Amino acid sequence: MLRVIAGASIAASLGAATGCGPARFDDPGFRTPTCDEAHRWQAVRGITTATPRTHLLAGGAAMSGEPFLLDEVGERCADAVSSETCEAEVLAALRSRSRIIVSTDGGTLTRFIGRDGAVELLGAIDTPADALLRAWSAGYDMVCGAVGRAAVREVEGGFEVIATQMTADCDPIVTERFLLFVSSAGDIVVLEREEVSRMEGVCVGRRPEGLAPVSVSASERALGSHLAEIARLEASAVIAFEILERELDALGAPADLLAAVRDARADEVRHAEVMSRLARARGGVVEAPVVAPCPLRDALAIALENAVEGCVRETYGAVVGLHQAACAADPELAAAMQTIAEDELRHSALSWRVAAFVEPRLTPAQRHLVEQARASALVALRAEVAHSVDDALVRELGVPTPEIAMEIARRLEAALADDAACAHPGS
Repeated sequence: MLRVIAGASIAASLGAATGCGPARFDDPGFRTPTCDEAHRWQAVRGITTATPRTHLLAGGAAMSGEPFLLDEVGERCADAVSSETCEAEVLAALRSRSRIIVSTDGGTLTRFIGRDGAVELLGAIDTPADALLRAWSAGYDMVCGAVGRAAVREVEGGFEVIATQMTADCDPIVTERFLLFVSSAGDIVVLEREEVSRMEGVCVGRRPEGLAPVSVSASERALGSHLAEIARLEASAVIAFEILERELDALGAPADLLAAVRDARADEVRHAEVMSRLARARGGVVEAPVVAPCPLRDALAIALENAVEGCVRETYGAVVGLHQAACAADPELAAAMQTIAEDELRHSALSWRVAAFVEPRLTPAQRHLVEQARASALVALRAEVAHSVDDALVRELGVPTPEIAMEIARRLEAALADDAACAHPGS
């Protein structure tokens, strides 16, 4: 069923309607970045700074935690009272961030991080080198010697930059190419993106019965608040899988099914942590889920919940997550959604494994009730996704527009209507 829905990448095919389709990277006027003979990008050369700087370096911490130096101009720690202390401060600064720009002018170490740091250092983004450095500070990479992987051109209001980024770092490892607009004020908008390499090896999960709702006001539609609500729902999914494991165990479920439920719970713990961090970084206030205690339920109650929260909502959420990973303008959010979506695809498949275990224990009349619950859940889902979405959520988080969300729901409904797909959930 997942192949029917996701098939030839529903995220890409639907995303074309909102500017997330095939990228246009061959327009004229782009120039490659300045690189040395060893094909190393000279990141801090040619930039214009808001105030004169005699020393600058760009670098950060590698995945191993060790500091790396990307480029440097001027004499480091030249005016420091203690060169050893200054050097130690530089190394500590590099280890503190994955990407950072540092100056040691006047013996004082100054850090420049993210958009605010770039604006402080560069002022207006008014040269190609400025635009490239701003894109790098936001997490994008400039690959020297690779045609079409790094380039820049001036356009009205700023610059367009071609850059790459690793958007998934574990099975598969995925690298994408981006066409970015870097405004003169230092803001970045993703214009186009496409996958260029892959190495093989919300997206909201299921909700537990008794989860207390949280009221949503107009002010809570901001990105941080939206992410905070996703984090709350991800945390509630941890509880949902804890309950599911106990109930399946009481029904005599096999060990491999119980282990898969425990693995899904561990995934949701990570999801909640990641989304909480992303929400708080954007001003969101994350609330803990409140779930009323419930006694162990019988097979029918489990099957009904699984039909709605697993077979319908988790499958829908997984495909929406793939769409968000393809369309989110915020690269950090896109990478997070890619990882979560892959996990939720497994959780959706787990829902059908649960259905295959529980539903044969029901009477024909009870199985008919479960089928009706799935159908009703689809009707409710279509009504839910038909509402308008805040433009900021569409742009930054890749939340599908109502038109795209309805199309995803339609494909899900078509797959569920296919008796063969439902009879063979693992296919």
